[in-house]
Amino acid sequence: MEGVTQYIPKEATADTLKKMHNIVSVGSTLLITYVDQDCFGATSTPQSPLSIKTQNMMQLVSKVGEPWITGFTPTEFASFLNECGYQVQSDTTLSDYNEEYLGVVGRKLSEEEMICAERFVVAKFI
Repeated sequence: MEGVTQYIPKEATADTLKKMHNIVSVGSTLLITYVDQDCFGATSTPQSPLSIKTQNMMQLVSKVGEPWITGFTPTEFASFLNECGYQVQSDTTLSDYNEEYLGVVGRKLSEEEMICAERFVVAKFI
């Protein structure tokens, strides 16, 4: 579930994840992304920098009628997934993902191409 959770209410994500129990086996892997709660209602300050690119992205999606409405902290998302029957194996940022996965296949993004709002989670169905 990539690029979905920020557009729908938490209850809809939970409902979808719980319904997946009917079609996946215990031990199956879930790949899911979410937007860090720090992006919501935040303003960029020296103590809490929010990139201009992230601010622009949030304004743009709102203007086109698809605002981001849901965010999680990493701790909250791990607990949320656990309540839905999944155990987090890893929770990484775009920078981590870029280094670990894209860099090794020669597709690493430049700093200018990255908007560090989404986090990438690998979880197991328990």
